[in-house]
Amino acid sequence: MESTTDLTQWLPEDVFVAVLRRLAPHGLAAARCVGKAWRTVIDARRLLDLFPPSLAGIFINFFDLEISEFFFWPPRDTDTAVSGRLDYVAPTENDDTCIMDHCNGLLLFCTYVANPATRRWAPLPPPPPGFGHDHIVFDPAISPHYEVLDILALPCCTTGVELHHEWPPSPFIMHVFFSTTGNWEERPFARQGDAIGTVAHLKQRVNWCTTQKHSAYWRGQLYVLNQFVMRISLSNCTYQAIEPPVNVARRDRKYCLGRYENGVYFASIDQHRRLRV
Repeated sequence: MESTTDLTQWLPEDVFVAVLRRLAPHGLAAARCVGKAWRTVIDARRLLDLFPPSLAGIFINFFDLEISEFFFWPPRDTDTAVSGRLDYVAPTENDDTCIMDHCNGLLLFCTYVANPATRRWAPLPPPPPGFGHDHIVFDPAISPHYEVLDILALPCCTTGVELHHEWPPSPFIMHVFFSTTGNWEERPFARQGDAIGTVAHLKQRVNWCTTQKHSAYWRGQLYVLNQFVMRISLSNCTYQAIEPPVNVARRDRKYCLGRYENGVYFASIDQHRRLRV
């Protein structure tokens, strides 16, 4: 019987790390999936952080257009061209051309998910009835599969009793689509910490949340911005509600979440085009 012993455990860690550093990014990502010990070493030494993702282009949504425009720098001869054209998507889905969300190269549309780098796509069945906002989670360093979260928005039509309910609730019922099964599943997420306030309290705030739904994924957690920030963990079905920075004034008109080198950042631009991070 062939042995399955991991012989690398007999190597000094510095030697093992030196070997891993010689791997290309895709090889290092594959090595991270070998087992818990390998993943622990790669994460502790932040080896994947040495390979910043290359930028092939930028998709931009304009408010007066129903399609997402792709801006790119012409590739060099040695580069693999990435196109913003979606001609590989089934003709029945071609009318759906506005990106709802994205994560690590995967684009989320209303009825499908697409990868411009591989020119592959997969249909997305509609979520269960209810007014929510969809966000995609994809980490190719962990798995080739992805999840889509349908998160209920703050209720628009409320009764006098509902106005006194805390928001966000606990548990927060979300619908999650798993690409492994191709199905939506209902999942309760338990809140860690306090609620932001009551429904009535949040409805009195500036109504910028209705058109701005941003999200960013960082190290196993999804950050969603909508009047406040939700930090969602899919691994244990928990979340935390976080107030935006206290120095963000009501006069600010544009808000965004974004991922950078050391984590997730909150940014705002006021009417004088001043950027605050």
